[in-house]
Amino acid sequence: MTRFHILLLVFLVAFQSLASAQEKTAQLQGKIFTPDNQPASFVTVIIKGLGLKVKADSHGTFIFTSLPPAFNDTLIVSGIGFSTFKLPIELQDNQDLRLRNIILSYGINQLGHVEITGRQTTSYKSDYSYLANKTQSALIDVPQSVSTVTKELFNDRMQLHLTDALEEVSGVTHYSGYDEYNIRGLHADNPHLINGLRTFNTSLTTPLLLNVERIEVIKGPTSVLYGNADPGGTINLVTKKPLPQEQYNFIVGGGSWNANNFQTDLTGPMSKSGTLLYRLNAGYEDKNSFRHGYFLKTYQLAPSFSFVPNKKWEVNLDLSLTSTNSVVDRGQPAFNNETGLSSTPVNLSLIQPGDYLKETSVSALLSTSYKFNDHLSYNAGILYFATNQNLSEHFLNSYVTNDSVSLGYNKSAVNTSTITFTNYITFQFKTGWLKHELLTGYDFISSNVNSDQWNGSIPGLDPENKGLVGGFSLKHPRYSAKPVTSYTQMAPDSSGEDDDGIYHTHALYVQDQVTFQKWQLVAALRSELYTAGDADAADAPVSHINKLIPRIGLNYAVSKNTRAYATYNQGFDPFEPAAVTQVFNATYKPVNSQMGEAGAKANFFKKQIICIGCNLPDHH
Repeated sequence: MTRFHILLLVFLVAFQSLASAQEKTAQLQGKIFTPDNQPASFVTVIIKGLGLKVKADSHGTFIFTSLPPAFNDTLIVSGIGFSTFKLPIELQDNQDLRLRNIILSYGINQLGHVEITGRQTTSYKSDYSYLANKTQSALIDVPQSVSTVTKELFNDRMQLHLTDALEEVSGVTHYSGYDEYNIRGLHADNPHLINGLRTFNTSLTTPLLLNVERIEVIKGPTSVLYGNADPGGTINLVTKKPLPQEQYNFIVGGGSWNANNFQTDLTGPMSKSGTLLYRLNAGYEDKNSFRHGYFLKTYQLAPSFSFVPNKKWEVNLDLSLTSTNSVVDRGQPAFNNETGLSSTPVNLSLIQPGDYLKETSVSALLSTSYKFNDHLSYNAGILYFATNQNLSEHFLNSYVTNDSVSLGYNKSAVNTSTITFTNYITFQFKTGWLKHELLTGYDFISSNVNSDQWNGSIPGLDPENKGLVGGFSLKHPRYSAKPVTSYTQMAPDSSGEDDDGIYHTHALYVQDQVTFQKWQLVAALRSELYTAGDADAADAPVSHINKLIPRIGLNYAVSKNTRAYATYNQGFDPFEPAAVTQVFNATYKPVNSQMGEAGAKANFFKKQIICIGCNLPDHH
């Protein structure tokens, strides 16, 4: 063998050894789950020392390849809505490493702010609320009874409307067949909130839940944080927010009486940097009923956008358009002097061909949060909510015989607009052994109502001008189109009149949450300046009311999963414009309320269930 061949052989052996050494790399893989044992899709996984980063896939699986053959480092898992997870890792002797399943935990922000990005939880239980304290608070630490219904629950039960979903909340019952409720036995006629901001309740239609993340019901008065409120409690709808991961969800449903519905929920990033996110919720429902003449056709389009340029500043815009075409069902009429409803069939109604209820609602909500540092943040939100309702209906005017009635006719057009603005500063600090979370802010709410309402009459049938437009047999019902265009309006002194009204309120408030070891104290005070009435009506002048509203609550951590609490709240609910004509012989007095409550809360079965027991509210 010549020298050349020997050198060539040495070179080939050295090259093969070098190539083999270069091929010896390791890989690291694992799978990540949420506390609900669902895949933690698209969370971020980082190997800290090496500076490597990957995203988990839709199944929560991640993998690092081409790693050094041996090293010690720290694995970091993070995602919006989760606490950061850290795990020491060690690779030895070119061995691949497959980690055990990683279970994340849901995170509660230390410095609360308005909700800008979406909720990652996919369970029937919600662990936190913004409603009770205006900051993100664990439900178990709130010194008041709060119930929640998540989208997972009402979607699984195929409940599309607020009236249906509230059936899951203890202490809440329907006051009527419309969007009206009793909470703890007290009538709740104030509008529900959207993300803590006041809307307007036309009562004849109930909100669709296509863009709702969860429903929160706080029991007892909440005037100290939200102004005039019902003594029994307040309902808040938390809208869905964009998520940083791409997700697509479609729901198709059908049922009896030609019921069918379709929902879509799309979300993800709009920019490569992930600073601009979107979410689009849309759907429709079309159904009839066993009730004669009843139908419902409604749709909703609700896009949402979030801008998160950095960890300090967040902005969210929620938009919604809802349209409803239906009729008003006033219930089953019975024979005269009957004590029950067995005298007539359950499908009997007075809905006449041509009756209609058409309503459109539009909302735009802009919210922002800016975190100056770990101790100080600013939060603001403004909501514009407008409704347009047109109603044409026939109703029971009076009994003619035991089994026949005379019909009346009502037509109305109601337009409302409500603007709600809130802004507040949250400041965390210490004084000795005490930890404080101080919140102070200013609220403004303005509602304007314009309604035109009149009752019809057929002079030939109604010489006494009692509002008669025809007759109807309850025993042998016949439904036919009525000559609505020939109806004449009743005399002004006996018909519905235009009902215009204004409602304005300004408020300053301050709240401090003080923590000492296992104790937490919440104390708040609100100063409200309320204005309402009709400046053009001599018999209903504009009224001005000043009110000072306190709140105090105490919470004690008996154990890690058990709390005992007591609270005292005051409420204030003055008269305000409504969507129907209201006539009073004297000035309508505000409803002042106060509530004392004591109880206990506990988490069971690995925090899958929260139980509120020994709840002893006392309302006045």
